[in-house]
Amino acid sequence: MLAIALALAASASWGLGDFFGGLTSRRLHVLTVLVVQQVFGLAAAATWVLLSGDGLPGWTATAWAAAAGVGGCLGIGALYRGMAVGAMGIVAPVSAVAAVIPFAVGIG
Repeated sequence: MLAIALALAASASWGLGDFFGGLTSRRLHVLTVLVVQQVFGLAAAATWVLLSGDGLPGWTATAWAAAAGVGGCLGIGALYRGMAVGAMGIVAPVSAVAAVIPFAVGIG
C-alpha cells in the first residue's frame, strides 16, 4: 500500500512540477526556471542522502547521477521551452510519447 501511495505522490509531484514549470516559463526565462528547479532538486537529494545514514555514494554512482541530471535538465528545458512558446495541451502529450522509447528498447 505504501508503494501505491508513493507512486501516486511522485506522479502528482511530476505533473504539478511540469505544469507550474511550464507556466512559470511563460513569465520568466527558461534558464532561470531550470536553475531554481535544479538547485532545489539537488538540495532535496543531498538532504536525503545525508539523512538516510547509508553513507555517501561512490564516484561511479555520482558520475552516473550527474550525467542523468544533465540529460534530465536538457529534457525538461526543452519541455519548458515548448510550453513557453506553444500550447501546453499539445506540448505535454507529445513530450509524454518519449516514455515509449525506453520501454520499446527494453522489450526489443
